Amino acid sequence: MSVDLDAIVSYTTYGEYNHITEYIQTRNLQMRDLAASIQGKDELETVKAILASQCREIRYPLDFLGRPSTAHKVYLFPKYVFFVHHYTYGLPYMWRMPNQIWTSRWAFCAGSSNLMTTLLRIKGIDAWTRLGAVLDTETGQLLGFHAWTEAEVFGPHFLLEGTVHPEPPPLVPVEDAYGGALDITYDPFAIYDESFFDKDEEKLKKYSKLVKRFV
Repeated sequence: MSVDLDAIVSYTTYGEYNHITEYIQTRNLQMRDLAASIQGKDELETVKAILASQCREIRYPLDFLGRPSTAHKVYLFPKYVFFVHHYTYGLPYMWRMPNQIWTSRWAFCAGSSNLMTTLLRIKGIDAWTRLGAVLDTETGQLLGFHAWTEAEVFGPHFLLEGTVHPEPPPLVPVEDAYGGALDITYDPFAIYDESFFDKDEEKLKKYSKLVKRFV
């Protein structure tokens, strides 16, 4: 059986490798308990409650100069030991499972998206993690690579930006997010949940000089 190497994540805590679908932990007991603790009166309010909880609780790792430390491996320590929660050492940054992220309260964009996708799917809401590029809508300039959650809420699909802290942003219709109606344009090239992974080969060719995998 052939394995899609683009779906294998090896930038992990101890150098182990996992299939990307394993990062949606719908059967994990800690995640199921967490999902049960977040309530909404209907599907829309549940989505908003999960987004708000994540934006409030999960922080994006920055280095000691205040720069995003996604180019490095993050080491976590009690704040009273080194006066900071982590430092960086110049190794590839790591992917961690959603339950590890919730325990540590640190995540870069793929981690926070996987956590949110996990919680939504446990709640029975159709949701997926998207990987892609972020572009300046006016100039088309590539601003960076990113991950986010896409969810179907009462029919329409919305982009959920879980990397913004601490106040949650509004749910954005994907037509606006992907179609150039905002100042920045999200350009997805991969999608996955706990059961499947799919990618857009043409878009990957477009970005092939700038991204080797999706991390």
